[in-house]
Amino acid sequence: MSETDELLSKRIDSARRYFDFLAKTKEKTWIEIYELLDGNEGFGFPETLVLLEPRHYEELRLPDPRGPRSFAGTTVYSKCRSKDIWGYECPFGKQNIHVDHLFPQSRGGMTHQTNALYLCDVHNSAKFTDIHLIPWEKMVIDSEWVTLILGKLIDAASRIHKEKLYMPLKQLTKL
Repeated sequence: MSETDELLSKRIDSARRYFDFLAKTKEKTWIEIYELLDGNEGFGFPETLVLLEPRHYEELRLPDPRGPRSFAGTTVYSKCRSKDIWGYECPFGKQNIHVDHLFPQSRGGMTHQTNALYLCDVHNSAKFTDIHLIPWEKMVIDSEWVTLILGKLIDAASRIHKEKLYMPLKQLTKL
């Protein structure tokens, strides 16, 4: 198996794990999902992102922490990051660059620089919101936005449930 095939296989497996856990927990509250994750060595980053689902904000009496729907401004000097998604350099040369969410805002992705994805017109329209293409391995390393938004959710849940909850660090660092 080539390095590209192995990488794609890992990305698809991470997306599968995310969707499997999302389906398994669709009727559960935020705190029930947190308790399933807490200390469970079998879960990692993809499962932890289920805690960011927007459906939980009302339950935790929290205003939407994701920020605006779009990134402010784009720069034409940025390079298309098609290689991060598809494994090859963009062949289109200088193009208008779109700044989009790497992990989709519709799934809980924050409008934050560490969740920004710079793509040309062609690659941006090809990406849409397919999380199977997300470079999960890079998100684990560069996920400041995840800890920011998860911290807000943990604080809100701690207040509501009157118990101290902690950041699931093991899960956040494990793909």
